[in-house]
Amino acid sequence: MSHRWQASGTYALDGLWSFDTLPLNPGCQYPTTLTAAGQPVCNVPIQLAPDVSENAYYLSGAQRNRLTANGIWEPGYGFQLSAVYLFGDQGKATPNSGVDVRQTGAGGARLRQNGTLIERNSFDIPAIQRVDLRVMRRFAIGRTRIDGILEVFNLFDRANYGSFVLNESSSSFGTPSAANLNVAYGPRVLQLGVRATF
Repeated sequence: MSHRWQASGTYALDGLWSFDTLPLNPGCQYPTTLTAAGQPVCNVPIQLAPDVSENAYYLSGAQRNRLTANGIWEPGYGFQLSAVYLFGDQGKATPNSGVDVRQTGAGGARLRQNGTLIERNSFDIPAIQRVDLRVMRRFAIGRTRIDGILEVFNLFDRANYGSFVLNESSSSFGTPSAANLNVAYGPRVLQLGVRATF
């Protein structure tokens, strides 16, 4: 504390890359194909469709930017005011077509019915932003110190969501899919407290 106030902040820049590997069996150089006689072989060079494997690195959709800032101020008369600001970009996600074009029995593919491919990380998840505020008033009674505390979490009641409908075939595509119980996504909450030191 200097001149009855202090402040600090942190910023994190992150990058996570993943590799889209070829579906290779152990000891194989290429994906397994069948000969005219129906025998499996893995020594024939083939080019797979990009929705099966790109055999290349790609930037994952993980959060890239995160900023936190906080400050404390003591204006006098036993009051202390503090606040925390959080910004997190939440990263990006890759939607799925909702259509099993190749009839593999597994949903969630990037291949659309018209043959186009959904671009990786093409859905930008809205950022989290929140401000938490704390006001404290200290009372001295002899050697005893009593603190009255008022805390407000998500002061501006910003709607923050962490899960979204990513199925392009759904009429709800792009909308929040469920409430997230993590405190970072919570609505505005007020809390009162008393602390005694003696």
